Amino acid sequence: MLQNNNSKTKKVSIVILQFNNSGDTARCLESVKELKYIKFDIVVIDNSSKFEHLNSAKEYLESQWPKAIGYKLVALNHNLGYAGGNNVGIRYALENGADYILVLNPDTRVDAELLNKSVVGAESGDIGIV
Repeated sequence: MLQNNNSKTKKVSIVILQFNNSGDTARCLESVKELKYIKFDIVVIDNSSKFEHLNSAKEYLESQWPKAIGYKLVALNHNLGYAGGNNVGIRYALENGADYILVLNPDTRVDAELLNKSVVGAESGDIGIV
């Protein structure tokens, strides 16, 4: 398992695209909090949601998200669609040192071992996508 705190541990950025579904986003992030992998951060892209959903996501992250993990909330001025919104998050992750990127829909719940298993699989050979 990749649970040691050394420089060889790969950084994973988790990109979550939300559009008027901040409740789902918060529930997704609650499951992400349980990940056992130690080197990841969150990039939440708000795809031009109504103010209450953007504000709800912002309040959740500021009050409930562990400071040690780190996050970035990017509010888009207009809806770029699914691919366009995720591309903003992926670009941000790559520019900020991500070795791997996990794209999650906000209605997703993750298993605590997801990143451990995914990174081990990705590091095991010539694998382009996990």
